Amino acid sequence: MQIAAYNIDSSQLYADESYSLPYDNCPFGQLEMEYGFILTRLNILNKSITQIYELREAEYLSRKGHEYLPREKRLELLTYKMRFSTELKIIVDEMISLEYLLTYYQLNNSWPEKIHIDCIGSFLYSKQEHLSLDSFIEHKDFLNKLNDLANSTKHHFVFFNILWRRNNLREPVIFEFQQKHNDSRSPAEFRFHKLSDVITSFNIILNEFKSNIKRFSENKKSG
Repeated sequence: MQIAAYNIDSSQLYADESYSLPYDNCPFGQLEMEYGFILTRLNILNKSITQIYELREAEYLSRKGHEYLPREKRLELLTYKMRFSTELKIIVDEMISLEYLLTYYQLNNSWPEKIHIDCIGSFLYSKQEHLSLDSFIEHKDFLNKLNDLANSTKHHFVFFNILWRRNNLREPVIFEFQQKHNDSRSPAEFRFHKLSDVITSFNIILNEFKSNIKRFSENKKSG
């Protein structure tokens, strides 16, 4: 199970994904380079996914065979899962920012002074209904889930302890713990998400995003 970024064996990096995007007087840099950087980091994230699956398989087999697995190996698995959640969220924030800029430019033939929708949170709560980000509009449930998952990893002090919760499934799962403001008096919520489900949902968004990037590029050429 991998993220559908690009074919790393291609003789030309992003050979099928290299598009010319609008850039004249853009105050936010070279957008096509930003797009390429997004794809590169997704492909690097695939290496973390491979590590997660391999480490989880070793953990599962050692437990099934009542064999000893060094503590460092278990911590390595937890660390890779934490990195996956936070890095994917950061990349989605950048995807949203890029599509906001290109959509704004397409509608106004000029650039905004500020990226008003620059992350999952600002997208979910945006009141700019006239500016629809097509890659994301139908996937708010997943974006909400990813936002909560990453924030759980970043902000909750006891999250590390929750990570040790036993996973009886063979496939990797990512745990989520929510407790408002790290206040022990607040209600605590615990959830888990299959890694494969997260990747599958993200790939749907990514494919739509890549199609829209191609459309923006074609509009530039015909404009």
